[in-house]
Amino acid sequence: FVIGLFVWTRNNHELQTFKAEKRNQLVNLPDGSVVFLRKGSAIIYTATFDSRERSVELKGEAFFDVYRNEKQPFLITTANSKVKVG
Repeated sequence: FVIGLFVWTRNNHELQTFKAEKRNQLVNLPDGSVVFLRKGSAIIYTATFDSRERSVELKGEAFFDVYRNEKQPFLITTANSKVKVG
């Protein structure tokens, strides 16, 4: 049981990174939200969102089409600010 819990926890908190190095890129998130990353930008998030909130880290510029879920707010963190979509 303990080994199974460890593997499940590790897999669900694995970080995903998408970088739009040479061109703009669309990224589909696990909750159905879509991110349009501008060239030179990146997002980092866990493979499975936390049950309390959906959190991504943004480096650069992006447009978000967030799937609405009032029970699980969407949080975007940048170097200078945090945006919360309820």
